[in-house]
Amino acid sequence: AADPDTPCRWWNMALPILMLVFYIFWLLVVTGIDDSNPNQDFLDIMQNSDSYSALLWGTMAGALTSFAFYLFQDKKDGKIIWFNIKGRVMSWIPRRWRKKQSDEEAKDEARPLMTVREAMASFLAGMEHIFGALVVLTLAWASGAIMVAVGLDRLFGELIVESNLDYRFLPTISFVVSMVIAFATGTSWGTMTIMFPLLLVPTWEASGGNDVVFYATTAGILAGAVAGDHASPISDTTVLSSLASECQLLEHVRTQAPYVLVVSLWSIVVGTIP
Repeated sequence: AADPDTPCRWWNMALPILMLVFYIFWLLVVTGIDDSNPNQDFLDIMQNSDSYSALLWGTMAGALTSFAFYLFQDKKDGKIIWFNIKGRVMSWIPRRWRKKQSDEEAKDEARPLMTVREAMASFLAGMEHIFGALVVLTLAWASGAIMVAVGLDRLFGELIVESNLDYRFLPTISFVVSMVIAFATGTSWGTMTIMFPLLLVPTWEASGGNDVVFYATTAGILAGAVAGDHASPISDTTVLSSLASECQLLEHVRTQAPYVLVVSLWSIVVGTIP
């Protein structure tokens, strides 16, 4: 927490966030530009970008920029003093070499808004705060990879493709199966990657090229994947949401599950059942 005598200014929150967004976006563009392809448009650049490097180095650059910005500010009597060069130089001079000061005079000196020690302590405290979430995320990704490795996708593929079902139920089936896979693996994108090649071509062939059924099945995959991921306790979004709200993971899952079930059932009854 900030010291009681630290003045609250909106720019000390807004500028670091703006710089973080700028650095990440700029690095996405830089890493996505392909010199061998001069006809790249913006979408191509974003698709070719290295999001991992952009997030990693953008975050570090944002933290360093914030610290540098705070170094230019001193605080005294609830006010901000910008570029207090004289006071900063005087603070580097050992106290025994300066003109004799009383304790009250020393206390009234302008002090840095954030010292190097405070900046490092805050940085390490933030890392400590999210370390548990990083462990859970790593285990969640490992659990999802195990689910795929043991053949969960192949099992559902056989149940859908090889059974003699009315093709009009494929939107409902795609929604339910996508939701189950996303819940079990904790990834909506991975579920879409599994289900799209598995269902779209068989759906088009089984429905005789019926556009309504085909697009409804596509929508069912998207909606089911997002719904299952939203309620999954091993999903990265679930873990980060519980961390951001400082709520226990399972308690957060219990609060999300009723919303997911109600909306999912309503969507099936009203939207996908023929």
